Amino acid sequence: MPETEYRIPEDYIARMAEELAGSQSLNLVEGDVLLINCDEWGIPLYQKLAKICADRGVELRLAYNGTQNIPEELLNLQNRIAEGAFDEGSSELAAEVENIAGVHLNDGANKVIALRGFPPLDLKDSEISESLGELYENASKKNRELRGPKDWIVILIPTPEEARIIGLSYEEYLEMFFKAIDRDYETVYTEQSRAIEKLRKGKKLEITQHNPDAPEGWQDTYLEIDIEDHFRDGIVNWANSTIRRNMPGSEIFTAPNNVNGVFTVFGPISFAREVLKGMKWVIKDNEIDLDQLEILIEGGDQDSAEYARILKEVKAELTKDEGARFIGELGIGTNPVIQGSQINAVLAEKKLGFHLAAGDSYEIYNEKPYADGVWVHVDNGIRSAHHYDLPSANYEGLTIKLDGEQFMVNGVFVNPDGTPDPQLAYISASTAI
Repeated sequence: MPETEYRIPEDYIARMAEELAGSQSLNLVEGDVLLINCDEWGIPLYQKLAKICADRGVELRLAYNGTQNIPEELLNLQNRIAEGAFDEGSSELAAEVENIAGVHLNDGANKVIALRGFPPLDLKDSEISESLGELYENASKKNRELRGPKDWIVILIPTPEEARIIGLSYEEYLEMFFKAIDRDYETVYTEQSRAIEKLRKGKKLEITQHNPDAPEGWQDTYLEIDIEDHFRDGIVNWANSTIRRNMPGSEIFTAPNNVNGVFTVFGPISFAREVLKGMKWVIKDNEIDLDQLEILIEGGDQDSAEYARILKEVKAELTKDEGARFIGELGIGTNPVIQGSQINAVLAEKKLGFHLAAGDSYEIYNEKPYADGVWVHVDNGIRSAHHYDLPSANYEGLTIKLDGEQFMVNGVFVNPDGTPDPQLAYISASTAI
């Protein structure tokens, strides 16, 4: 395991393993074949899962993508190529690279944990040749494609750098992360189901938010979103997500029929491989107006060359294909433990509040049920190879109205008269830790 100033407590990892094996997550049962893709930071979790899997008759496989051993293995392979062991472009060479990438471990595996450790694997500054690096990238892509149809969970373990950016110590950050996992997800699922039933009866959401701490011009969000449910016969237009796809959970999400207004976020945002201080989307009929797109950067000088460079990068992300600048998702996060701005993608979309995503909607669930077994239709026709989440910075000052009546106020799900809804109390801000 790599060195760090802070070790993740063993009881955190044990609790995480129990949740992953449980009925609200992977529901590991006899005969399952579980593949865990991880680097050295995932080894303690693998070890905790090993005993659970042994007790339940589950085969556990490890695709050990360690940041130390993969470059070393690729360098060894490169030396063998130089010695004439393989011809460039040969199928034998491609198969060897796929072995290093763990592709063949997918054979027979029906459940997968994809765990992001740190630091990320980066071959750019290594001695690996460009052609061999490209082979490895192709093998990694193939691994992801093979994983796609399986029952899988993505976990992004918090990094010290993320903690620094959002202004927490690493200890504080990890404590929030594991407390966000340590939730009663059966209750979360039940209450999210109730919220979905309310939303399915409505036609329009009005979302407003005022942030007095933001600079002038960056304080207000106002959106009108058409969410009318056009589907029946057991098909639901909202997905109920706990810890069957990500850990920690939880959220409900849909593909909005139409979105109009201004979405303003002030706070750290990770976008286009840059950390921004804010972003503003002007949205007209589901399309982000790129001419009116604004960002904030560290230093705040909008006339600087750095600002122009980053703005160009952001716009380039949103024009990578025809669908990249259109809204493909509306999500409402329901985990009140996750506080403040987040740049970890999983934490950002699960925290209490809401998010919009530009790019692809969820066509994948048109042909199979969601992870909880419910047939959903969260597809508004937006097609893109990309999907960019933009979360609200927090839930303070946030009001969501459903057909003109209050639905959420300052992170609390409420009845139409504004009183807290006791049936949605566990996923409301009143339970924040």
